[in-house]
Amino acid sequence: MAQTGEELNHDQVIAARHVSPDLEQLSKELSLARKAGDVNRAREIEAQLFTSLPSVPKSDIPDVVQGTIDAELGYVAAEPQWGNDVKVYTGGMYSHGKRQIALDVDTLGGIYLAMNVKYHDTLSYLRAYRSTNGGRNWTYVNGFISSNRAIQSFDMCVTDTAGGKWLLGFAFILKSDPSSNGGGTLYWGSMLSDGTNWRYTVIAGATSSTNFRNPSICTDGTYISPSLTYHYVATEYITPSTDISRGLAVTRTTNWGKNWQTPDTTLRGIQEGTPSLAIDWSTSPDSLVVAYTRYAAPNREIRVARCGFTIPGTWKVSYPDGAKDDYDPSLAIDPVRGNGMISYTRATGSPTYNDAMYLYSTDLFKTYTRDSIATSSSSEELTSMSYAPWDAGYYWRVAYRSSAGGDTIFYKAIQNKLSGFYSSPAHDVSQYRPSTLIAPVVGFDRDIGGTRYRGNVAYVGYGPEDVYFDAVDLALDVPYEDQLPGEYALHQNYPNPFNPNTTIAFHLGKSGSVRLTVFDVLGRVVATLTDGHKDAGTHTVTFDAAHLASGVYVYRLQAGDFVQTRTMLLLK
Repeated sequence: MAQTGEELNHDQVIAARHVSPDLEQLSKELSLARKAGDVNRAREIEAQLFTSLPSVPKSDIPDVVQGTIDAELGYVAAEPQWGNDVKVYTGGMYSHGKRQIALDVDTLGGIYLAMNVKYHDTLSYLRAYRSTNGGRNWTYVNGFISSNRAIQSFDMCVTDTAGGKWLLGFAFILKSDPSSNGGGTLYWGSMLSDGTNWRYTVIAGATSSTNFRNPSICTDGTYISPSLTYHYVATEYITPSTDISRGLAVTRTTNWGKNWQTPDTTLRGIQEGTPSLAIDWSTSPDSLVVAYTRYAAPNREIRVARCGFTIPGTWKVSYPDGAKDDYDPSLAIDPVRGNGMISYTRATGSPTYNDAMYLYSTDLFKTYTRDSIATSSSSEELTSMSYAPWDAGYYWRVAYRSSAGGDTIFYKAIQNKLSGFYSSPAHDVSQYRPSTLIAPVVGFDRDIGGTRYRGNVAYVGYGPEDVYFDAVDLALDVPYEDQLPGEYALHQNYPNPFNPNTTIAFHLGKSGSVRLTVFDVLGRVVATLTDGHKDAGTHTVTFDAAHLASGVYVYRLQAGDFVQTRTMLLLK
């Protein structure tokens, strides 16, 4: 798609913005300090890098937002999963805004489902539920409700805390513009997993010239200690008089939402919208990645921007090739290997109208490959993408709505690779007719009593009303083509980086003698993890590096004529 001179000039300014060597080095040191859990050193570097974070006094908050507990809707029971959808909520849903439901998990198997439901006809109510038994039963946790304004849209993330509980963090928009496409004030809200310690604050207030809309939130809390966890929010900002987006605003908090940095509005040009945000900690410094839609008549296109997370404004923007009319991206990052994937909708016109598509990349979208997800013959849209570990390997999962043969939510999964959604089996996960307006969300949860993360999907019923949850049976979640006999594979260790233990998995096509060895960068053997006969199948071993120094190590699998090596990073 052709760009105007003004647009091209602006993008080049973004891509070429200079970062001083001193700032870049400090950013790398901060990443290492946070991963190593060195609080004192991290705080020292933060003081050098960050300007003071503004705090918003309560007197500046225009609306009173209240959290409540509904005793009558406190517990929802359901039948066993897969094919018997669990109805988590009964009632109408707020339908304006791109994000109306969200899924996330804690590190011990708890699943969290949040939704923006209709309240008093013109208002809405952000509600959060929790399941501790794989989604069979759900308990209402807490919520946010405004006395006189609707919540336009929201996003949620779940983070480990130091107190043995989990923090539910929300970015949501409280409307100040009554139009259906209007925005408002950007809020942060949080509560613990038992509904206590409820609080909220303003991240960025609405003005007569600027409103906010369609936020996305992420955190690095899965891999960073609670004392050093950051949260990040991206949202589009719009002109209230026209409801047209002018660009994206990206901000962060280093103290669990108490203070927020002044939003970075560098990503702007021609109607940027619907951002999807993720953090990759496999780089040094860490990389913040945002996928978004840019509209320049007559088409829309997917763009990707990334930056060192400590240096606002140093965005590198990837421009798509082969773009047609693409919109509403859903971004997922593999923070172990630095791979990324984006699902989105491509408008194709009559007779098929829409196609569910995806991009995948091994270098954070500096380069990428494009392919179709769906194989049906009619509208496929409203996509959602997720990444999750699987032993020492990994999974990509996608959900989308299709109107081929009737409205359906389909689910697909691929394991230990980046390509293959088009040819992978499509599972129908919607027992009830889904909404034509609100996208489903695909997530994952730990198999009860197991060590693997299986896929799950939440969706809104037709109307839109009611919210349903379903989880994929583990046997169906494993793609058959990855289990064929005769294959050998050495998988990436997990976690990586690690301190001091990590797990390494390998697959043997047939029985035989196997040797798994670890070397330092000088080629010296530092550990022999396996040396002997092994049966065909998948095996895992644990590597304890407590006696070794921080650094890069190489591990090698030799099984007959098959030899494969990989690298891993020990950070102490």
